[in-house]
Amino acid sequence: MSKNYRILDLLRRGRTPLENHLIDGLVDGRLSRREFVRHGSLLGLSLPLLGRIGMAAGFGATPSLARAAGAAGGTIRVGSSVPAAAIDPVTIADAGGLLVMQQVAEFLCVDGPDLVLKPALAESWKPNADGTVWTFTLRKGVKFHS
Repeated sequence: MSKNYRILDLLRRGRTPLENHLIDGLVDGRLSRREFVRHGSLLGLSLPLLGRIGMAAGFGATPSLARAAGAAGGTIRVGSSVPAAAIDPVTIADAGGLLVMQQVAEFLCVDGPDLVLKPALAESWKPNADGTVWTFTLRKGVKFHS
């Protein structure tokens, strides 16, 4: 765990003595990362700032991934919200229903961070002259399953 003292010094500027005492506790190992975030948020420090301080203090940005060996024919258990209503692709609007649907269905197209639609199941799409009917061209080899 290497510390970047130059960045830490920049982040300490303008902080109160109490906030700097909290940073010292993290750097010295008197506080765990969890305690640091909890106390820092109580002091009103933002989570992005707390994250930058943690990284400068030598705590990695990416947590390790949990992995488990799987067996063919095994069972996967996923914790999620319960769907609020029947799973209807046209009207679904809750997180639980969307998660279930993503496991068994595919969207025609998806939007990116720029809010521009990108192909998914559909390779292309176009409207008729007055925009009342859309025609989608699906990927080759796709079959509908009831």
